[in-house]
Amino acid sequence: FLLSEYSFYAKKHSLTPQISASWKLLRLHPANFPCVRMAQLAVFLNNDFNGLDSLLSLSSVRDVYSSFMVGINDYWSNHVVFDKTTVSKNRTIGCFSVDIIIINAIVPILYYYGKKHHLSMICDKALDLIENVSAENNKMVRFWKSLGITPLNAVHSQALIYLKREYCDKRRCLQCKIGSKIISSS
Repeated sequence: FLLSEYSFYAKKHSLTPQISASWKLLRLHPANFPCVRMAQLAVFLNNDFNGLDSLLSLSSVRDVYSSFMVGINDYWSNHVVFDKTTVSKNRTIGCFSVDIIIINAIVPILYYYGKKHHLSMICDKALDLIENVSAENNKMVRFWKSLGITPLNAVHSQALIYLKREYCDKRRCLQCKIGSKIISSS
């Protein structure tokens, strides 16, 4: 079925297949390999996903988790790339990955849609979603934690990432309230 669908759309949109040999897999965990992620995306999209309507119907982080926590084809339980078997594992998407999708995809889409159509209720839903996602655990957030600043949720971790990128990395300490406070106190 998928092959016939692909053939139809490849012809319709003049698609050329991507060569999997060009993928850089070094330093990736097998669960994050492109083949596995595409299989997960295919199941998600095939599982009663109605585009924006599906996103608008999400009311909590738990709803988002349940929509992403779907099993994929048995083939992927013992494959991470095509035609090479591996140790059999459950290949469902993890909570951390769903959190990243919420932060970087779902919340911005909902917020933009709400702003564009003057629907403050949808903007509020987007903000409620990101407030209920735990803080990220990445290099920048660990940097702030090493300084004694621990984010409580994804809103805080996104704010800290913004501060580091826009002020610390650009050496704009005097324009930053935190930086200017530190400089004036010393």
